[in-house]
Amino acid sequence: MKKAERLEVRVFPDPVLKTVAKAYPAITESDRKLAYDMLETMYHEDGVGLAAPQVGVSKRLVVCAPQQKNGKEYI
Repeated sequence: MKKAERLEVRVFPDPVLKTVAKAYPAITESDRKLAYDMLETMYHEDGVGLAAPQVGVSKRLVVCAPQQKNGKEYI
């Protein structure tokens, strides 16, 4: 897998934040890449959680690290 990239964090009133995110039946490699990119972005922004719509992707995907430690994340 490629190195994780930082994504642009969307802020209100971006339309993607008002859209109901799509569910999907299975996680693909592109979803895994998105999750790693989201973690990279979350840590860069000193966050503890990030949802896919916050980076412009209308999917029901969330990453979080309540302890803010690499290796202790939830996807």
